[in-house]
Amino acid sequence: MTIAMAGKEQTPGAVLRVIRGEREERLIELGERALHVGLVDGGQLEIQAGEEVPLGVVLVTIARTERGYLLTPSLTSPSVAVNHFPVEGEILLQDGDRITFEGIPTQLEFRTRRERWGHLKKALRWEHAERELRRWLWHDRTMRRKALVIVALLLGLVFSMWFVVNEYSLRVGIRELNEQLRQQERAFSRVSEEMEEVKRKLDLLASNVEGELTMAGRISNTYGPSVSLIEATYGFVEQGTGKVLRYAEATEGGIAITHGEERFQVTTEGNGPAVEETVLGTGFLVARGYLLTNLHVARPWWQNEAAEQIMGMGFRPRLLALNAYFPTIPTPVPLEVARVSEEYDLALCRLGRLDVNLPIPPLASEEVKVDVGQAVILLGYPAGIEALLARLDESVARQIITATAMRIPEVTRELATRGLIRPMVTQGHVSARLPGRIVHDAATTTGGSGGPLFNRNGVVIGINYAVLREFSASNLAVPITLARQLLREQGILP
Repeated sequence: MTIAMAGKEQTPGAVLRVIRGEREERLIELGERALHVGLVDGGQLEIQAGEEVPLGVVLVTIARTERGYLLTPSLTSPSVAVNHFPVEGEILLQDGDRITFEGIPTQLEFRTRRERWGHLKKALRWEHAERELRRWLWHDRTMRRKALVIVALLLGLVFSMWFVVNEYSLRVGIRELNEQLRQQERAFSRVSEEMEEVKRKLDLLASNVEGELTMAGRISNTYGPSVSLIEATYGFVEQGTGKVLRYAEATEGGIAITHGEERFQVTTEGNGPAVEETVLGTGFLVARGYLLTNLHVARPWWQNEAAEQIMGMGFRPRLLALNAYFPTIPTPVPLEVARVSEEYDLALCRLGRLDVNLPIPPLASEEVKVDVGQAVILLGYPAGIEALLARLDESVARQIITATAMRIPEVTRELATRGLIRPMVTQGHVSARLPGRIVHDAATTTGGSGGPLFNRNGVVIGINYAVLREFSASNLAVPITLARQLLREQGILP
């Protein structure tokens, strides 16, 4: 490429960067004289300044005007584009414009900013200094000086590379730590928001039952200590071999990798964490050493779609732990299923040990009427540990969450140790009386299954067992008269 300049030019207000591919070949200063871009024999791009331009084909002319630098394409030139837009007439160039020619790999970039020109001037001076250094190194007769300079340059290069790599590693480490901190903050924020939402709902429930607080408070104070939080943990083993069903993937810390709640790999081989599920519910004393709850709480795989799918693949459920946590007892009380009723979702459990005498609520006989519209009080643990945590002081809840990492068995034990397990009391009315069930609107949700439903006289008339999610004002309870059959079979009632 040839550049011809004539006469003394003023300090240029712009430059052209000549680019071939992604590499910059050179810089051309633009002055007062027009600049002609054309082709010579062989198709080589050439740039010349002045009036007479012995070029084979003139593609464009760039001239300085009062408005700025004007690009004028030749009528006979191939297609000319600025920033990939074809140019058919004159166009005023802007800083950063890229000029391309059809079929020609070389491109031109127009620059006008003073600070960018200063940077380019420095680059030109550095290029000149580099050429002088190379000439001195290769033409100087003193080989020792050459060797010292080369060694110094190599050492400087190595140090520079070490510094860059070290700084990069430090920045990456800081970035990763910041990201981990942000993730922890987001996780804690989500837990706090969920706790606030649960607390808000609980406050709303409390305001709705304020009118009958005396009745509810009396029943809760009297029989609340006999209403326990039930924690059931179960897993699966392969039929025939007895091998434990495990997660196929786990972190180095032994935490299962599940890829979401509905996608995970399982196996019976290896040492991955066992597939286990913990379910919370409610139960209450019906006799010395016996507790009544729902079958789907005592045997949590019963009528559980996910568990039934696993059992359909040749596995059987295995109960790993079944414990009751009473409000006034700091340790769990082990349970054993004594009698069940699949027809009515009932389970009678035997307590392993109970050193404290707790009040036993009276059970309604067949003569006790249950009428539509009558007031009812429900005791239980709806929403499980989330509701218990939401009722605590924020600092205490945060301590428990931090200490247990929100693992259900550990949270339950910590709450029991601190004496923070207490049933929630809600009030409502009987909406309907149907065969085998009582429909009521006392507020509850998951975790409240198995809770006792009292009438205003403090007599248990039902055992809560289901929530109609399609209609939040309707919950279902099994009449206590149907549970009496289990007590008779166990010899508790005559």
